[in-house]
Amino acid sequence: MNFYKKKVLITGSEGFIGKSIKSLLASNENDYELFTPNKKELHLFDFTQVKGYLNTAKPDVVIHCAAVLPSKAGEQSSKEGTIRIDSNIVNAVIDYNKNLKLIYCSGCSLYKNNGQLLDESNELFSLNPYLEAKIAGEKLISESLLNSVILRIAAPYGFQQKIQTVIHIFVKRAITDNNIEIFEEGLRVQNFTNVKDVSKAIAEAIKTDKVGTYNICSDRSITMKELAEKIISLSNSKSKIVYKPNIKDKDDTKVLNLDNSKAKHVLKWKPTVTIEEGIIELINEYRNNL
Repeated sequence: MNFYKKKVLITGSEGFIGKSIKSLLASNENDYELFTPNKKELHLFDFTQVKGYLNTAKPDVVIHCAAVLPSKAGEQSSKEGTIRIDSNIVNAVIDYNKNLKLIYCSGCSLYKNNGQLLDESNELFSLNPYLEAKIAGEKLISESLLNSVILRIAAPYGFQQKIQTVIHIFVKRAITDNNIEIFEEGLRVQNFTNVKDVSKAIAEAIKTDKVGTYNICSDRSITMKELAEKIISLSNSKSKIVYKPNIKDKDDTKVLNLDNSKAKHVLKWKPTVTIEEGIIELINEYRNNL
């Protein structure tokens, strides 16, 4: 008996989240046929190429992870590039099949953090051009497509992440017994989400017939001081915490309380990797690759 494999196109499949979801879906090879073009095989800035690729691959689902990150381009260039890519993807989907499912990777950094519990209905706020582009992408997708899922992902992390976020910096300093520097009292709060949990959320979004916007985040946030202390303890490090004055604009809203109950209820997803488990995995991976 032949079973139909769901055809899945992943943009940005060489990026951090793209690689993770590609690996997860590939482990279910009987369920999915994957299309993971690299930049040479599909130039996302070229609408004609994007349109042609959709018409050839005929996917059932598009997982849109690709973006132009500010770390690789100037802030304005990242905004313009991301908006162009998002526009090409959305318009190509409209041309191919407006009912095609599109899963869009966005972020929780878009919320205006006023200290309250942040769910999907809270006000969005752009601190930089890249976030402006992600807000514009969400708006374009929700207004243009009939079958879209927007995932607002909070601070994804994992070993293969190219961008060295604070959790990577702290771990690398701890395993070499270097001091860990944090600003002020270390009370700034972040919600870190392991990339394995992010991939599982995307996989659940593929399966469901539900649409809408969902926070994908861990069940608890953590202060920078607590994060540093955990990393030092879990790595048996001799590092000390050094407090430095914050030379950047002060953010008086240090509480970050994200609500993931909608994703749990509708997508039937929940985070399973604790911050301690994620830290231990990073410690072991970095030590094995020293």
